[in-house]
Amino acid sequence: MRLRALLCNAVFGTAFAATSAWAVETDRASRPMPIALDEIRNLSVSTTGQVISDQIIGLGGNSARGAGCQQIASHTDAAFSGSGQFVLQLGFVDDEVAAASYVIPANQFPIRLESIEMIFGTTNATVQTSTAWTVFIWQGLPNTGTIVGQFSSGDGILPEMIIGPGTAALNLQIVVDPNDPEQIIIQNDGSATFSVGVRIDEHHAPPSLPCFIPPLENQNAFPATDTSGLLSPQGNWLFGINCGAFGCPANGGWARFSQLPAGCRPSNDWALRATYTPTSCQPGVGACCLLTGVCDIRLQADCASNVGIYQGDGTNCQTASCPQPTGACCFQATGGCINLTADNCSRAGGVYSGNGTACGTTVCFPTGACCLPAGNCIGPVSPGDCAAQGGTFRGNNTSCATQNCPQPTGGCCFPNNFCLVLTQVECGTAGATWRGAGTNCDGPAPCATGPTCGPCADSNCDGFVTVGDIGYFVDAVVGGQTAWANRFGGTAPCDFVCANDANGDNFVTVGDISAFVQAVSSGQPCPG
Repeated sequence: MRLRALLCNAVFGTAFAATSAWAVETDRASRPMPIALDEIRNLSVSTTGQVISDQIIGLGGNSARGAGCQQIASHTDAAFSGSGQFVLQLGFVDDEVAAASYVIPANQFPIRLESIEMIFGTTNATVQTSTAWTVFIWQGLPNTGTIVGQFSSGDGILPEMIIGPGTAALNLQIVVDPNDPEQIIIQNDGSATFSVGVRIDEHHAPPSLPCFIPPLENQNAFPATDTSGLLSPQGNWLFGINCGAFGCPANGGWARFSQLPAGCRPSNDWALRATYTPTSCQPGVGACCLLTGVCDIRLQADCASNVGIYQGDGTNCQTASCPQPTGACCFQATGGCINLTADNCSRAGGVYSGNGTACGTTVCFPTGACCLPAGNCIGPVSPGDCAAQGGTFRGNNTSCATQNCPQPTGGCCFPNNFCLVLTQVECGTAGATWRGAGTNCDGPAPCATGPTCGPCADSNCDGFVTVGDIGYFVDAVVGGQTAWANRFGGTAPCDFVCANDANGDNFVTVGDISAFVQAVSSGQPCPG
């Protein structure tokens, strides 16, 4: 497998006095060393030894997240570039491993490991130190998981760590070559956990008896922790050499920081982190928290155009915590108002005024005048009661005495059948006939009078074709229009030809009988 090793070397900084440590024997106890650095030199070296970049990075910081779908797993807030403060663990000897385990959402698996970073440093070194190392990747926990990747500086390709002299630090960054066909893919072993760690294979000047003699602090590099306290005693791990029952840990092997004795447990988190990518992540697509509080999977640009808050590539609504909108919540008993979510307002027995409303600009329980469609005014009523009657609420504290409600309009027919849309008062003033509220002057002759044309074969003009039409139809065919009209008292409510011309020839004769019988039998108007 091809890798790229990125070595980030720090130039001189300031060292402070030691205060405590983790190691097992008296000479190895009380040995953490705080250091402060002004800047870090970033030296990027490929697996073939080519220098990719060599530059000083000042005033940098720790990014919370990688680009695109990349995510960072870490327990530390340490800066991995620029200036920073660290605590060197001077009791760390050959074959010991600094590791961390990370629990991530199960739906992110399988993941592809992108890189591992860890800070090492020297304090007042009198020589340039060279340290051999090995990086491990586990599926699961370090003590029980499966190693899915292991890379060492002793393979003749990856360089050893070169630091110093003086007080300096180096960010050991191992980046998986994106062009390598054998990427490091980590599956979920059931614990939704993966782990990474770095072992010192050989110090620059290792002690002959590491259980009794600590490494020389001015001739060796040591792993660093941050300075913000131990935030994850369960997630930070140490593999210690076997120094017997009083070793750290007892008889060696793996231990969480929470399992280490107080005298040898680091008081901060390892300056260690891993960058990974969920293999299912699609760049530019993720959870979007909308203003309504609803979460939806959207394109990043679509989320922004809807004034949503994009949660990141590959995120989902099951884990997204979208803030719920609030609004003015009014309480009938007191007339008071507080800003709540819609759900909390309902549970508290209040009346929600809508998302985005505020108590400072909301009138609780308004009442006022209401103009009804007929033009009359009622009130005081609430906006809801007004709307239920189809009215228009005129505002809080308004009264009908001061309202001029608009009057409804309708078609107005003049004696010569001319039509205008007017109010009832206007139509009466003109001596015309008002057709009613909401009517109009549409159609070729809206003011024409006379019988209407009903369904064909509806001889009794009731709007239906039934056996009840037979007597009327017989009178129409035998006695003509006069005999037919006499059945209605002399004036028929519908047109004679429309009602009785069953065969559609514009005449009412015995020729209509067959079509009429067929219409009555089917209960449907005839085609004519």
